[in-house]
Amino acid sequence: MTDINTVTLSGEVSRAAQLAATSGGFPLAKFSLKVRRSFRGRDGASRERWSYIDCAIVGDQADRAARQIVQGAEVVVAGQIVQDSWKGADGSWQHATRVEARDFALLAAPPAGQAQAAQGGFTAAPPPPRPQQMQMQYGPPIRTMGPQTQAQAQRDEADVQDMLADNPF
Repeated sequence: MTDINTVTLSGEVSRAAQLAATSGGFPLAKFSLKVRRSFRGRDGASRERWSYIDCAIVGDQADRAARQIVQGAEVVVAGQIVQDSWKGADGSWQHATRVEARDFALLAAPPAGQAQAAQGGFTAAPPPPRPQQMQMQYGPPIRTMGPQTQAQAQRDEADVQDMLADNPF
């Protein structure tokens, strides 16, 4: 059996690309995509949920990503899923999943004022200076959730059950 690890996502950039470098000196751009999931609940009503996916591009594409992937732009990304694990300060294992992108394409400009059209794509302010060397690290996800009420947790659980009932694996 051949394993396949290929993913293509399209969504809105929720965190603009930030340029860094791997420990080997290769350019690295990290950003986050907001991707919509649509489904129908038991009551037949259409529902939506948003997933925030961390992405990284290494190599020559990273320089282009740092210039073109700005918050609010619509982007399609192709790559593979990667999971990192590390031991936290308290000794417990931590995990983070991201998409390691091979390529990307801009689908639409961000809202006016965030970027301007330019030849070959959209550009924001000039990219930050490229560091000489930086250790590539992936920590816990940047986004955080506030305290969830019991009612909200029950609604979320009901939504998951609705999705599973409509789309059995």
